[in-house]
Amino acid sequence: ARLSLGGMVSWFLAVIDERVFAPVPLCGVQSFGYALRNNKWQSRVMSIPDVFQAAAPGGKLSELSSETVARVWERVLPGLLSTYDATSSLGCIAPRPLCVVTGGRDSRNPVEGVREAVAAAQEVYAAQGVGDRIELFAPGDADHELTPAMREKIDAWLDRWLLLVP
Repeated sequence: ARLSLGGMVSWFLAVIDERVFAPVPLCGVQSFGYALRNNKWQSRVMSIPDVFQAAAPGGKLSELSSETVARVWERVLPGLLSTYDATSSLGCIAPRPLCVVTGGRDSRNPVEGVREAVAAAQEVYAAQGVGDRIELFAPGDADHELTPAMREKIDAWLDRWLLLVP
């Protein structure tokens, strides 16, 4: 399990490398599209302000719009809002086990968008007959952090799936 950017990297790595058997991205999975559609991108943008300041009108972050943020995401990683967004890519991890852990109050990764992405992936897992291999754990009292409850969930998930690997 990796936190924040590490969680995002573990999600993307698991999509492209089947050797990643049971990823547990922690506070890293998000739907960039959801955040843009629902005007919930500000916290994520402010986690890397220099990237967006260059694109902001007059260099003022306060002048950013959803359209500008979308253009920056597409420039940083073409396809981020489509092919690589969590709603499209999480399902590519199937049939391997996947536990997405996030804080229910994490403004960088709005939980509604994470739920949307996991729901899309759950459809893929169910279609492959492995619906028990995907789970979302999003405690409502957690922010962008690793809490004892999250640690306990991660440990239990990894024990369950990694102890079964031949």
